[in-house]
Amino acid sequence: MATLIKFFVTLSIFSLLACSTINAQLSPNFYAKTCSNLQTIVRNEMIKVIQKEARMGASILRLFFHDCFVNGCDASILLDDKGTFVGEKNSGPNQGSARGFEVIDTIKTSVETACKATVSCADILALATRDGIALLGGPSWAVPLGRRDARTASQSAANSQIPGPSSDLSTLTRMFQNKSLTLNDLTVLSGAHTIGQTECQFFRNRIHNEANIDRNLATLRKRNCPTSGGDTNLAPFDSVTPTKFDTLL
Repeated sequence: MATLIKFFVTLSIFSLLACSTINAQLSPNFYAKTCSNLQTIVRNEMIKVIQKEARMGASILRLFFHDCFVNGCDASILLDDKGTFVGEKNSGPNQGSARGFEVIDTIKTSVETACKATVSCADILALATRDGIALLGGPSWAVPLGRRDARTASQSAANSQIPGPSSDLSTLTRMFQNKSLTLNDLTVLSGAHTIGQTECQFFRNRIHNEANIDRNLATLRKRNCPTSGGDTNLAPFDSVTPTKFDTLL
């Protein structure tokens, strides 16, 4: 339980990264008068999403993480390339792997029906992340609201600032410190991998060529990840409770 509490405290801090960018005071009650049923709408939509595909909770969390690591939590990751405008969707860390855009679009449509031109996509993404975690058995928390949506994006920043699966400890430490996040934050946020899945191509070398790994786990993963081929074959990060947000391994 202590680990879960640390996680939502860290995520709450993480979600405030946009404060300096938008120069605004965020508050859980930001839409109390203008869109009082906002959180109910978002949660109801996320219930339907999780019931259909539990993995989407992890995908939305990753989407939020990648959004916040580039110029704060401003929904810039949702912007499509258009004309000369280049967004972040096709950056290395996001292309072909970032998921859940259609979920945010669906929620935004429902919110617009109830509260037209009132709620930012950035706030919707933050709320959807919280609800996805809670619906998978994790903690819940009061989400600071009042973010403004980005009008710009940075593919180069996405390529250089978002941690990758091959990042070593020193690289991860530097990247998190650049966002004013501590080693404790790095450890706690890494615990979010208790949900979600990854592709064979990202762990093949680990299970086939490295010795510093649990043999039983390596044997299990080799069943779905051969020495060649099957790059996109999926495996859960947590073999015991892959769709439950918990502290079990």
